[in-house]
Amino acid sequence: MGVAEFLSFFLLISCFVVVLPHAEPCESSECQIMDSAFKSVKGFDRSNSINCNCSSITEIILPSKGLSGTVSWMILAGIANLRSVDLSNNSIQGSIPGGFWSKTRLVHLNLAGNQLGGSIGGEPSDRSLPLPVLETLNLSNNRFTAFVSLSSFKSVKILDVSGNRISNNSIVAEAFDLAELSTLSVSGNKIGSLPTRLKQSSRIVHLDLSDCGLTGSLKPISFLPSLTYLDVSNNSLTGSFPGDFPPTDRLTFLDVSFNRFSGYFELDMSKKYGADSFTKSGLCPTNERAHHRKRIAVISAAAASAALLLVLGVLAFCLLRKKRRSRRTWVVSKPPFACKINESGPFSFQTDSGTWIADIVEPSSAAVVMFEKPLLRLTFADLLTATSRFGRESLLAGSRSGPVYRAVLPGEIHVAIKVLKQAEGAETEAAAAKLGALGKMKHPNLLPLLGYCIA
Repeated sequence: MGVAEFLSFFLLISCFVVVLPHAEPCESSECQIMDSAFKSVKGFDRSNSINCNCSSITEIILPSKGLSGTVSWMILAGIANLRSVDLSNNSIQGSIPGGFWSKTRLVHLNLAGNQLGGSIGGEPSDRSLPLPVLETLNLSNNRFTAFVSLSSFKSVKILDVSGNRISNNSIVAEAFDLAELSTLSVSGNKIGSLPTRLKQSSRIVHLDLSDCGLTGSLKPISFLPSLTYLDVSNNSLTGSFPGDFPPTDRLTFLDVSFNRFSGYFELDMSKKYGADSFTKSGLCPTNERAHHRKRIAVISAAAASAALLLVLGVLAFCLLRKKRRSRRTWVVSKPPFACKINESGPFSFQTDSGTWIADIVEPSSAAVVMFEKPLLRLTFADLLTATSRFGRESLLAGSRSGPVYRAVLPGEIHVAIKVLKQAEGAETEAAAAKLGALGKMKHPNLLPLLGYCIA
């Protein structure tokens, strides 16, 4: 290529560049609609983070831009291709008319951290309009006081209305009616209590009900099988844990702090969710092994304390024969030879109704206090011998109050020995005083109380 040809080619390119039209500022009809919608908003500049290609506007992203004033929402809904709006953390004021929700074609709307008030939602004003496509709605930390209806939010998957002033728990019921909803946060609204009947939803995975002034139990939400995040902290909820809760095995986050629940939580839950998640929740920590040991210990202690108080129940047949004509002779199983107790306690005894325990180490250390025969010095060891170690062959009867054994004390004194199961928690001195008072009671129809043994 010669110099002349090169210059001609260069000039042609130069001419082509010159004749190209210059890019004009975006003055499409949608840009004009947007200008009109934000006319009363101070600090608004559509050239700042707004996707405008001169033919359509698809998103308005202006978070934390110091915007203040009111948006003309119905005008904004006229931007047909607008799919995403983020005006979070500004000072936008006013309210959102109910007709906006059924008219807009937005998919994502974030208005968190503004000064918006009034009501949320509204009934569709025109049934002929296409179904809403809104999927994400964040209205948190505003000044909304009520809601009209969520019927325009049928496609919403994420709904955050936390940090507002809503006092009607119907918003929870309507939110559960949204078939696509997976995340719901109403934290910080004083809704008072959960609706008793909620639609069973298998899609909800994230639920935040913290600081809602809730009372009552969590049974209305116990059916959520897919829940992985649950925050009910800072309420006054009652009920049992985990019985009234959704399945806890799927939860990756759980906070029940500052409530009035009853029950226990495993120590591995404290590690999984953090100790703060159970602070002042009303729940007590335990693990499976400790809980099992504690349960056995409680049962044993109850049985031991129920059996500690042995009452020598009276059946002195020598006195009874004098008072009654009809006499009955007991066939008492007696040991074939003197039985010396060399073992140490505690002692456990089986009956048809259960097990009772005498929690003493040395059986001869527990004295039998006698009323009728003060010179007869007996101990718990003598009672073991007289009843063949409280064997079944000496058992007269068993009941909820405790078993009754027959025995023959030294001197051929036939007696019945009653084990009291109502002695749990009884103080020794108080029990002795009451039994002493019973020993002084005399009546022809009452068998005399010979004495007692506190083992």
